[in-house]
Amino acid sequence: MVAPLLQALELEKQLRAVLQAKGPFDSHTCALRNNIRECYEAVVLEDHEFAEIHEVEQAIWRLHYKQIDEFRAKIKKNNAAAGPAVPIPGGKSASRQEVMHKILAAFKSFLVEATGFYHNLILKLQAKHDLPQDYLAFEVSIDDDEKRAAEVKRCALSCHRCLIFLGDLARYKEVHGDGQDWSVSAGYYLQAYALWPASGNPHNQVCDSSPFNLFSAWVKGRLLVSVMTGTLFVLNAAGSFGNICR
Repeated sequence: MVAPLLQALELEKQLRAVLQAKGPFDSHTCALRNNIRECYEAVVLEDHEFAEIHEVEQAIWRLHYKQIDEFRAKIKKNNAAAGPAVPIPGGKSASRQEVMHKILAAFKSFLVEATGFYHNLILKLQAKHDLPQDYLAFEVSIDDDEKRAAEVKRCALSCHRCLIFLGDLARYKEVHGDGQDWSVSAGYYLQAYALWPASGNPHNQVCDSSPFNLFSAWVKGRLLVSVMTGTLFVLNAAGSFGNICR
C-alpha cells in the first residue's frame, strides 16, 4: 500500500501547483482532487492498519475541508465586494444576488457529493471487514482472536470519524442554507458518540451544531443521562426537543 500513498502525495504536490495556476474551482483542479481522494480511499480499503498509522482518513478530510474553506472565502468576498453587478464572461454582468446563488448552489452540490462519499466509505468498510450496517452491533466476540478484535476496533473508529465528518458537512450545509434544521448534523454526531463513547469530540460538535443554548444544554443533559444509564440517546429534534419548546 506504499505505492497508492506515494501516488497521492505526488498528486498533492501537483495540486498545489495547479491551485496557483488555475485556482480552486477549475475543472482540472477538481479532477485532480478526486484522483487524490481515490488513491487515499484505496489505501484505507486495502490496508486499514497502514492507513491508520499514516492518518490517511484525516488526509481525505483535509482535501474536503480545504475546498470548504475556498467556498467560504468566495462567499465572503462576494458579500464584501462593492457594486450591484459583477462582470461575467461574454461582456455581460450579473447581480451579486445571482452570483451568490450560483456560488451557494455549487457549494451545496459539493457538500452533497462529499456526504455521499462518506456514506459509501462506511458501507465499503463494513463490507470489507464483514461487519453489520448497524453500528451498535459492532462487537468483538470472545471467539475472535487478537487480530480480528483489532480489525473490528479499527473499523469502528473509522466509521466514528466518518460520522463526525458527515455531521460537519451537514452543519456547513445548514449554515449556508435557507433553513436551520440542526437535527441532521446532531444526528450524525450522536451516532458517532454511540459508536465510540470514549471520544469527547461528538459532545463538542453536537453543541456547536446549533446556536441555541437551550438546544445545547438539552443535548448535553440527554448525553449525560445516556452515559449514566448505558442507554442510547437518539435525537429527534422535530419531536422530543420540539415538545419542550412549545
